[in-house]
Amino acid sequence: MKKVLTVLLIVLLALTVLCVTGVLLFRHFVADQIMDKGGMMNPDYMDGTDAVPILDGDHTYVDNEKLLQVITGTWSSEDGHYTIKLDSDYRIILWLDGEPLLEDHIQFVYLQPGIIRSTELSLDSCILQKEDGSPAGEITSFYHEVSEEDTSGRLIVEIDLADNSKTVEFKKQEK
Repeated sequence: MKKVLTVLLIVLLALTVLCVTGVLLFRHFVADQIMDKGGMMNPDYMDGTDAVPILDGDHTYVDNEKLLQVITGTWSSEDGHYTIKLDSDYRIILWLDGEPLLEDHIQFVYLQPGIIRSTELSLDSCILQKEDGSPAGEITSFYHEVSEEDTSGRLIVEIDLADNSKTVEFKKQEK
């Protein structure tokens, strides 16, 4: 009986040593190798709530507010027939000779950092309508383009009218 208890005690001691050794080896070779410890640095860590989330490894992020500050305001075509008003709520109104043809919202993705030459602006509806409800045409392309001579850049709108198609360039009016 004494011999059985001794063997049982030795087996129990051996299992305890194996378990403790296994836990220590697991911590050393697995857990410590993959978990952040003091001294390690995460290059994508952002301190504070105002930080912009990084989208990819090139540190690209969306900064729509930056472009929205530039494009908010009233824009006129060179011939004075077309006027666009953009506000900070992403609303757009397009007029032709004082008659509203479009009241809508714009959507866009302005990626930073980097050099951006143009940003495509999307509309919920591209159909232009006269005040009486009759169709006046359709916007086929709408984008903001950076300009060397003007910090606001310019808006380019390609419009299909019933009788022709035209590209209208808008410049921002001074406040």
